[in-house]
Order: sequence, then structure tokens, then C-alpha cells
Amino acid sequence: MGDAGQLMSGAAWRDFCARLAAMGDVITGDDFPASPRDRAEGFRHLTRQVVFALSAYVELRDPAFPGFHAQRGMRNFNFYRVSIT
Repeated sequence: MGDAGQLMSGAAWRDFCARLAAMGDVITGDDFPASPRDRAEGFRHLTRQVVFALSAYVELRDPAFPGFHAQRGMRNFNFYRVSIT
């Protein structure tokens, strides 16, 4: 089934949701820090990545005008605040 068929049948949506659920399983898994704050931060980061990806690849994708797009209206990812304690 091609891309259009997957879209029309709902298979693409189900695949997206399954992949998102699998990433959530990583966050709630034994190898991820178990504190409520760490889990919340894991889900917060995951949702930010989803928002950015949907914006970049669904809303702003135009093969006729390729280019870079700023994350307007989004906060930074706070990579400089990473704590290892």
C-alpha cells in the first residue's frame, strides 16, 4: 500500500500512534529515571519533539519552496540546563 493508501485507510495514523506509544513506554520503562519530575520531563520533551516534527513535516512542508523554518512561538529546549545529579 502506498503513502496515499496508508493515509486513506488510517494505517499511517495508527503507525504514528503506535510509535508514539512505544516512545512513551521507554519513558516509563525501568531504564529511565523513575522520579515524577524526570518522567514528566521525559513526556514534556517528547511532546515538544512531536509538535516540532508535525509543524516541520506536515504544516510547513512545501517541495516547491524548500528551506529552514524557525520554531516560532516555542520555547528553547533548555539543553544548557541539563543536570546529572
